[in-house]
Amino acid sequence: MDPGRRRRVVWLRKVSWWVSEQRLNNLGDDITGLQELISMASRYGCVCRSCSHSWTRSDEVYGFFHETLDFLTKNDPTVDSLLQTALRVGEVNLTVMGLLDAANTGAYGHPLPTPVRIEPLKGKAIVVSVTI
Repeated sequence: MDPGRRRRVVWLRKVSWWVSEQRLNNLGDDITGLQELISMASRYGCVCRSCSHSWTRSDEVYGFFHETLDFLTKNDPTVDSLLQTALRVGEVNLTVMGLLDAANTGAYGHPLPTPVRIEPLKGKAIVVSVTI
């Protein structure tokens, strides 16, 4: 195995421990990598979606993630179809982040800078520093 391929295989295994050598050999590095990208991005979208579920609902997002998971089970995927799906997953994840933001600001309001005391106190303390 050439060193470049070995690095890609090691990276894929760190990211997704279930990527087998057989799958890499059968489908190739590009297709396997794109499938893993779609899978991980879909999981991220589902996690964000579940966080905002109690406040908002979008059947379009649910349907899209079901379609994406079904797409990943198809035989003989092409790089072009995987790339298009990966880009669409990114678009839907932006929609999901918007839903999550709307849910949080709807429940807690918009975050505002709050004045705090900055004089030190005697005793034990936790220091928190934020740069705005």
